[in-house]
Amino acid sequence: MLENDDIHLVSICSGMRCRQGDDIIKALKAHKHVYAEKPCVMDVEQLDAILKN
Repeated sequence: MLENDDIHLVSICSGMRCRQGDDIIKALKAHKHVYAEKPCVMDVEQLDAILKN
């Protein structure tokens, strides 16, 4: 899905919040817009990693 150029937006509603930060970063690196349910991450380190992408 992330490699498909026809997809511009990814909605991330993971039941495993501990993985959601990694999924957000993967989508951002694939140049996708991201909508993530709150809380989007569980710790500040994940948030910092997302903001760097």
